[in-house]
Amino acid sequence: FVDSVHIGEANKPDMVMPNAAEVMAAVTETRSTFTRADVVEAAAGLVPAGMDRALILERVEQLVDEIFTTGVAWSVTPERAREYNRAMREGSQRFT
Repeated sequence: FVDSVHIGEANKPDMVMPNAAEVMAAVTETRSTFTRADVVEAAAGLVPAGMDRALILERVEQLVDEIFTTGVAWSVTPERAREYNRAMREGSQRFT
């Protein structure tokens, strides 16, 4: 037993990262419309403790991109999209 313990390393069981459906459930649990930042926050909040930071950043970005490119979330303020109006600040577009 003692030989299997490594000082400075956390004993991590198999960690399961959240999927897009779980992230959207977490976001829509508290609000009917949301921003991209809300989705990022929800995705990051569902990541298991002890996960490597580099993996967290990569997976959160993948989840958010998946949500917004596959039609899971629809814009309710398309006129506020930066692609449409460069004068809009990032985060002003809302989704549902």
